[in-house]
Amino acid sequence: MAVYEINALMRHADRRERGDWERTRTIAFTVAQSQSTKRIKPTDVLSFPWDDTTEDERETEMTADDLSRLERKAQQYLDTNT
Repeated sequence: MAVYEINALMRHADRRERGDWERTRTIAFTVAQSQSTKRIKPTDVLSFPWDDTTEDERETEMTADDLSRLERKAQQYLDTNT
């Protein structure tokens, strides 16, 4: 394993357990909502760092350079496989 692979794994280590935490929040939300007379949101019960959508939006932004690079790669793929 190369160093750059380890860095990527460490940066996204929380994603491995995200499903388990989301499941826990859903169970806690269901129990809390069944005992409450007010409407609540799952984030009222438990909030997580990944609930902040700005971080996810930054990860998915595509620049013009990214777009042109991907278009070139797609064209290369089409040229070699047709």
